[in-house]
Amino acid sequence: MSTTTLTCGQAIFTSVRTPMGEGYRIIAASRTIRPEEKQTITRYSPSHDALCVSASDASAADRTVAGVAFYPLSSERLCVALTVCAGTEHTGRGGKRVYTHNVVFARIDFQKWAYNPFNVLRAMIRAGVTTPQLKPPPVLEELQLLLDVSPDEMRSALSAGAKMLSRTCLSSAFRRYVLQGLLDGRSLVVKLDGGWLESAEAWLMGVPGPMRWELSFGAGLKFSVGRCHRLQLVSDHTRTVKRRVAGQPLEYVDPTIKDEPAVSSSAWLSLVDHHWSSGDIAALAGRTSRPFDDTSPQARERIARLYRSMDAIPGIATDELLAQVLDRLNSDRDGKGTHKCGMRNAECGMRNVDPNRDREGAAEPNRDREGAADPNRDRKGATVASPLVGDAERELQGEFLSAVQRALTARFATAPWVESAPHWPTIVAIRRSGGSVASAPRRDSKGACKPTRDHAGAAPVDAVAFAGPLIEQLLRTAMKDDPLAAAEAALDVASLLVGDDVPGHLPSAARDPDHLALLDEVLNRLAASAERIAENDREHLLGVCDRWRQARPQASIIEVIRQRTSTVVVGPADPTSLPS
Repeated sequence: MSTTTLTCGQAIFTSVRTPMGEGYRIIAASRTIRPEEKQTITRYSPSHDALCVSASDASAADRTVAGVAFYPLSSERLCVALTVCAGTEHTGRGGKRVYTHNVVFARIDFQKWAYNPFNVLRAMIRAGVTTPQLKPPPVLEELQLLLDVSPDEMRSALSAGAKMLSRTCLSSAFRRYVLQGLLDGRSLVVKLDGGWLESAEAWLMGVPGPMRWELSFGAGLKFSVGRCHRLQLVSDHTRTVKRRVAGQPLEYVDPTIKDEPAVSSSAWLSLVDHHWSSGDIAALAGRTSRPFDDTSPQARERIARLYRSMDAIPGIATDELLAQVLDRLNSDRDGKGTHKCGMRNAECGMRNVDPNRDREGAAEPNRDREGAADPNRDRKGATVASPLVGDAERELQGEFLSAVQRALTARFATAPWVESAPHWPTIVAIRRSGGSVASAPRRDSKGACKPTRDHAGAAPVDAVAFAGPLIEQLLRTAMKDDPLAAAEAALDVASLLVGDDVPGHLPSAARDPDHLALLDEVLNRLAASAERIAENDREHLLGVCDRWRQARPQASIIEVIRQRTSTVVVGPADPTSLPS
């Protein structure tokens, strides 16, 4: 469990009677709260009869969070406001007194809290700010908030948002419509009968993290033009809200109407709605809360497709997975279908996919699985380069490669060599496309490759690290099933480890000890089985030995194999043919 500290200024907004007067105002604040920040806080803070909870609910709601607001300040800082009921309204107007505790922090600290103001809200609750201070000192100390929630607690808190979205009877079309409006920069007032806080967090997690700091929202607070947010979740009377919204740059969304709104197809919307429907907001938050450098519509589609590709890995055939990997590692083509590695699609052992055709060969429009226009294809349907932008996307692609690698390693570990052999040329092509300058891949406790890190800490696109464990697994399978086939396949690996010295660097063989040792193991296994080789494979084996002698002239084991091959035992002698 990690702990993150956030230093915040504080401001309390409520109504109390003092010698200085009465009425709703800021009654106490930290010295770090600037005058212009106090003006904004005063504008956005709710006053009498501003809560969506009914009077009967509010009678038992003291110290229970009734409303939340989040908004940016002109000072490059952010404010999270928590509103509770604080006893009976003292002015005689009836109802409950509204009490709002505001915390203000630097925008640069937002990333530490996963770009989620509800993480700050939960820390405020643990710090006890839901207990109203009706007689505070005029100057408040800065507040130290701790983010020390365990992953299980965080998942439980986030799952409430998914449950609430389903309870509010919001259809997929309405959920996606509101999210698309937030992504487009529109201001929305959404009518909900309850679950305002949980629903707000669920929608917020559908927005890329770096976009959230400017996405102000109010949840559980009645609509007011004076404190209008980008997203306002309310339960006011429909006619009242519509009358207030009229003439404003706002859009009123009523999920109770029969006609669902039209929503354009989008890989990002489909990804988010998939997590909403499955109730896994925690996984959604982990995916969308990365520090993406590019959050444009094109980048969101690119990121969403990468996530959906990761989700689909278990059901994708091996040749198609390898095709995806090779395309991602070698996106540049010369117009003739040739990869950087110099091999055409068909030569790489992959199905040569026509981007204008579906699996049955029928002409297919330039659309993705959700029917959206594919930004990775031109008007003719041809694949175009879709470069990664920033460390977060490179890290994500590294995770995709690791996930594919783990899946393929598991498949190859249980499949016989005769089934895996057709994929060998493609994996060698992937290894070759990454050059031969990188060191041997590092592995985790499960044997999967750990993506190497560049100076910025991002996982780079590394064909060598991806192919290494797969080459090892396939050669071990071949050694067990067919030592001669293993030796012949290993020649491809040997060709990658010689003749590619770089000035000022060690030869790649010296920097790839795992593969060098594996080649020795392959040859030793062949030597152990050479005397039992079938007669019809003898010439083949001698030819393989000749090729190995060219690849590794200093390897004495090659001569041992040749000698044992010359004394090959075809089978047991026939006793009836022996002389008496």
